[in-house]
Amino acid sequence: MNKIKKYSDFLDGINRVAYKDVWMLSNPTLSKNPYTKTKLLHNIIDNKIVNNSLLMSFIFFYIKNILLFISFLFVYAYSKFYNDKNENISNNMVLIDSFYGDSELSEGVMKKDNYFLDLYNYMEVNSIDYCITPKFYNHKNPLKYIKFIKTVKNDSSKTFIDVFLLTPTDLKKVFKFILFYPFAVFKLRGSVKGNSPINKMFKSDLMYSLSGTDFYPYIRYLFGRRLSKEIKGKNIKVISWCEYQVYDKNFYKGLRSFSDNLKIYGTQFLFKFPTYSCLYIPESDQRLGIAPDTILVTGDYYIPSKSVYSYKAGPAFRYSKIYHEKYSVNKHKDSVIVMLPYVQSDAFNIIKILKGSHMLKKCRIDFKIHPDFVHKKYKYTEKMEEGWKIIEKQPNLNFYSVVISSGSGSVMEFACSGLSVIIIKSFSSFTTNPMPEAGKGENWNLANNKDIDVVYDELLTFKKNNIDKFKSNVIFYRDNFLSQVTPELIRGNFDFHR
Repeated sequence: MNKIKKYSDFLDGINRVAYKDVWMLSNPTLSKNPYTKTKLLHNIIDNKIVNNSLLMSFIFFYIKNILLFISFLFVYAYSKFYNDKNENISNNMVLIDSFYGDSELSEGVMKKDNYFLDLYNYMEVNSIDYCITPKFYNHKNPLKYIKFIKTVKNDSSKTFIDVFLLTPTDLKKVFKFILFYPFAVFKLRGSVKGNSPINKMFKSDLMYSLSGTDFYPYIRYLFGRRLSKEIKGKNIKVISWCEYQVYDKNFYKGLRSFSDNLKIYGTQFLFKFPTYSCLYIPESDQRLGIAPDTILVTGDYYIPSKSVYSYKAGPAFRYSKIYHEKYSVNKHKDSVIVMLPYVQSDAFNIIKILKGSHMLKKCRIDFKIHPDFVHKKYKYTEKMEEGWKIIEKQPNLNFYSVVISSGSGSVMEFACSGLSVIIIKSFSSFTTNPMPEAGKGENWNLANNKDIDVVYDELLTFKKNNIDKFKSNVIFYRDNFLSQVTPELIRGNFDFHR
């Protein structure tokens, strides 16, 4: 059995029972997101059983969460003192659930996030009432959280955030979560019978992930419950950026606490990769009340032949420009764009491999740092060779012939624009790769430090000698992984005509 499928199927079976306890929605091991504080997928692939200290996991959990709770109390007190916004939810309002961070708030406004920019414009043109329920991903930094609250307070957009709605009763629930969550995890660990290797790995990982767990996802659940009381009896749509992480599951569960006339549209407008298993929402989760009703994806490739969920293709707002632009395969031969991934060890590994490449030394190479690490640009700058450059704006794809990355969905975006793709193999247990089998060895391929020059040369040679086949693969990517963005599709897929 494919080990990624084994990992996913095993957790689906556990979660059918575990997720009946709302606290477990915050558990990293159960989340099926291997890029958080869990090593279960790594250990299954490596067939490795690691012993983790129960005592140390408890101690680290309590220290971390008590400090975070004290910090949160200051933020909560500030929000109650300075909040004078009195927002009301109308009968047919749309709630927009999207990520916000420093880059989205750089202009000091709430509705300029890149995830749904075209959607906001559509709703305003068509007089559709909406409000924003943002997921602020710098919430653990109290100063940034307070800055975020100030932005919300001063902005004209209708916005609900957790600290505005939470009550002292909710704070007591959070404190209870901190006190007893480790024992709930210990109980779950004891409920798994048998000593099969995967059971041992799972039990060990529950202890490992405990030290990386905090109460913030649970706050998202409590926030959803408060909103649910506000929208009870109203016809509400929720349009959510849905990577189906712990925050999403908690929020959806909370929203459904009191509201019956609620429909959740989970937008997955990103290119998926098998190792990011949480993106593939289990059918069984529908009965648990933690999944969207409708799942919208970038293209038809991601729509299963049969599902309890309603799947729709588009409108993938962030890729609308690519879909509507003509692609070109006649690019600058010796120009390369490197999209550095989120995982920092992989990012610096790519730079190291490129430094050792004889062919790529002759190329003009531009680097794009992952948005979450732009503030650490100096670490990359000191590793740049002559002729290499770090760019900050979105790259103009007409300047490049090849894109190099590892763990970035953007490579599929560039493949749809006619670039050849090189995926650098990760040093970790698995390589994050969004590319399908179609076009392997033709439009894209995997490489490491030993064969990077060979792969680079083979891909460019294939493009030169087999241009029609190369173009055919590009058309396949565009037809299957992208969708148009039109007012008609927005209206139809989000049921705005109803």
